[in-house]
Amino acid sequence: MASQNIGSLGPRDGPVVRVNCPVGDSLRSVVGWFVVVLLLLLRKANRVKEAWALLVPLAVLYLALGVVERPLNAYLVFHYHQYICSILADLFRYFALSVAILLAFADRLDIPWRPVRFILVFLLLGLCADVQIALNGWPVMDSGRWAVVFAVMLLVFMVGHSLVHAVLRRCFKPARFRWWYSGFCLVFGLAPMLALGAVEVHLSRSTQLSSTLEQYRIVVVLASAISLPYLLFYAFILLALRSPLYCKRFVRAFGVTSLAPQPIVKQPESAPIAIEARIP
Repeated sequence: MASQNIGSLGPRDGPVVRVNCPVGDSLRSVVGWFVVVLLLLLRKANRVKEAWALLVPLAVLYLALGVVERPLNAYLVFHYHQYICSILADLFRYFALSVAILLAFADRLDIPWRPVRFILVFLLLGLCADVQIALNGWPVMDSGRWAVVFAVMLLVFMVGHSLVHAVLRRCFKPARFRWWYSGFCLVFGLAPMLALGAVEVHLSRSTQLSSTLEQYRIVVVLASAISLPYLLFYAFILLALRSPLYCKRFVRAFGVTSLAPQPIVKQPESAPIAIEARIP
């Protein structure tokens, strides 16, 4: 009978191999969710229904990443490394969870100095993600190197976000800033995938080699590591646009002060002036 060696698990057609899967291995992947729920339950500032809206964008992002992860793995760079998209998806999940954890207690961040706030938020987000990376390692590379990769992605995102925020605040008034700011994060986050779709349509009508397309797919994955955090961040921007509670916490955490809708101030009506006409 033909058989196939599958490494340390034994021959393919051999006896049954028992694999022990402790409960802790499954719990480690959702430890960030436990932290978010505990912060919502235990903090007095979160004992309002509005605070639980934080779970909505987080669940949507997890669902979206779970849906697109396997097709992108099979389509983008399968021949380069079949698990690269899964690893990036996990890093994006950790980013989203770190932002959610930060927003769950951001009302305590009262730091007027922007450089100090930038460094503190960077360290908090990096620490939350590093704990998750350490608990859920990959066989491809050790957790320390992936923590460095995430730190670089996070630093690029935060510096870029600060520059975009500063430029848009100078160019637009608060009423228009809200839509330009959120729209930029949405479009820039989707840019690599939109560009890939356009190239696919173009190359399908040309005689270029498929190797060119494969190289471009690798570039798309690398570009997504820079741009997709903006798309994930867009989900939390929508939360801040709809929730005054998280709008205030966005100000504390990221210094975005123009997300709140501007109140309409009515000018008081002037009293009628009596005009007395005298006929000589």
